[in-house]
Amino acid sequence: RDAFNSNAADAEVLEEARSSISSNGWSPEFNKSLVGLIRIAWKHHITFHALDDAQWSRDAFTARHGPYRGGLRYLANRADQLDNGEGATSRWCSKICEKRLVDSGPIVILAGAEHGPALMKFMKARINVEVRYMYDDFQAIKRHAANKVSETLDSLRLSKDLEKDEETENLLQRLQRSLESLL
Repeated sequence: RDAFNSNAADAEVLEEARSSISSNGWSPEFNKSLVGLIRIAWKHHITFHALDDAQWSRDAFTARHGPYRGGLRYLANRADQLDNGEGATSRWCSKICEKRLVDSGPIVILAGAEHGPALMKFMKARINVEVRYMYDDFQAIKRHAANKVSETLDSLRLSKDLEKDEETENLLQRLQRSLESLL
C-alpha cells in the first residue's frame, strides 16, 4: 500500500510492490506484469491504487479473531456476492463509483475472478456502467471463480481446526451462498 502512495517509481518501491503481491495467489508471470503496469502508469502519470485498506487484509482479520476464525471471516468477506457495503466487492464498487465521479476516463480494475461477476452486476445497477472482461471467455472466468471458492470451502470444511459453533456454521453458509451465486 505504501508503494502505491509513493510519487517515485524507483526500483526500491517497485520491488516493495512486487514483494507485497507475491502471496496474492496469482502467477509469478501475472505479478511481474502487474509491476510492469505500475511502472508504465507512473511514467504516464496515471493514478494507480489498491482497492482495499489495511483494515480488511487477512493479517488484520487474523490479528482480531485468531488464525482460524480470522481466516474464515476474511474469506467470507472476500467471497461475499451481495452489494451490502460490507463485502470486499461491494466496498470496492463504492470506491470505484466515487472515483468515477471525479474522473471521466476509463478505469482498469484488477481483481480476482470471484469478484468479476458481482462487480459487473453492482456497477451496472449503481451507475449504469458496462464492465468488460479482458478475457475471451467470460464463462471460463465464472467457472474459475466457482472452482476457487469451492476448493476453499471444501478445505475449510475438512480442516482439523474447524470450530463447530453457530458463527462458524453461519460463515460456512455465507461462503456456500457465494459459491451458488457463481454457478
